[in-house]
Amino acid sequence: MKLSTNANYLVPTRDQNRFRSTEECFQLCAEAGFRILDFSPCLDDAWETHVDAAVRAAEKFDIEIEQSHAPYNFYANMSREHFFTVLNRSVEAAIRMKNRQLVFHMDEYHAPSPEEYDPKAALESAYEALAPHVEKALAGGVRVALETIFEDRKTYGKTDRSHFGGTFEELVASIERFNHPDVGCCWDFGHASIGYGKEHCDMIRKMGKKIICTHTHDNYYNRDLHVLPFMGNLPWEDLMRTMKEIGYSGNLTFEFVYGRLPDRLIPGFLKQAYDTGLALADLFEGKAVL
Repeated sequence: MKLSTNANYLVPTRDQNRFRSTEECFQLCAEAGFRILDFSPCLDDAWETHVDAAVRAAEKFDIEIEQSHAPYNFYANMSREHFFTVLNRSVEAAIRMKNRQLVFHMDEYHAPSPEEYDPKAALESAYEALAPHVEKALAGGVRVALETIFEDRKTYGKTDRSHFGGTFEELVASIERFNHPDVGCCWDFGHASIGYGKEHCDMIRKMGKKIICTHTHDNYYNRDLHVLPFMGNLPWEDLMRTMKEIGYSGNLTFEFVYGRLPDRLIPGFLKQAYDTGLALADLFEGKAVL
């Protein structure tokens, strides 16, 4: 099992007016041991320049940009036209960076009211919105991974649904709707822990070979905190054992989101992340980690 991390986490600094360049971010990751990255370039009007910078930095530090995350509009509230523009740019960027996969959320649906939430209509709405972009990615040699997400309003099972795709059944239905061997699942361990609770490992088994990549992070108090594994309460011994059981062959990719570490702490944090990944890889291989 190879280790990867999301370089975007390093872009912002404690100084809110200063941002690290792509080259700086990649260098920090490489110095910690990472040679595979998850990276999503800025998708503004200069997006092609940002992509070129990422490709140059990857070549300089002998890094593979394995995956990116497509934008999603559930929280951003972009106009539909602008959303499709940046979504298309993300696909073009993934192809140019030679990503193995591009991660999508299947939640581009808003019910007129909570009482009118219709899973079938939600599936078709999300499919129609994303299908042209998914097809373009697949034609460009990039696999598509639909991510495990969760209900962040009332928990799923209630009528006032906030996300389509927030149940396991809807995630499976989404993958099956695309009906393509290169459309699978990005298993987000933190999200799945919130969404599936004690059934987490059972759901991994049910998804099985459809899992082609991961977002790896921990949490506690049933909140989406994106902290290092072993810093929360996820049962990593059981999770890694189950991933081995299903024959998972992809990478272990960290996804950190919150906080802006001081410059002096970044190298130590990344080294700890890399060592944490090695510990998870040992668990995956059935070795004890004490």
